[in-house]
Amino acid sequence: MEKKNIIIIGLIILLAVTLSYIGFNEIKNIKQEKWMEGYDAGSNNCVLSLMQQASNCQKIPIQAGNTTLNLVAVECLQK
Repeated sequence: MEKKNIIIIGLIILLAVTLSYIGFNEIKNIKQEKWMEGYDAGSNNCVLSLMQQASNCQKIPIQAGNTTLNLVAVECLQK
């Protein structure tokens, strides 16, 4: 009877560890999906802002590190 109880306790511990592992992976995946949704939304907002400024024929300064570049819509140059 005692050997049976040890096996049952071992299986319960194994089940608990397995479910915990699966749960933590699911939580990690959900957090990563939300992060990617935020990243995509930020990227889309940035592009839409650039397009809106460019459609008004505004010079758009873009800076990355020590480099600055001014963007202008080609349609504005043809006017």
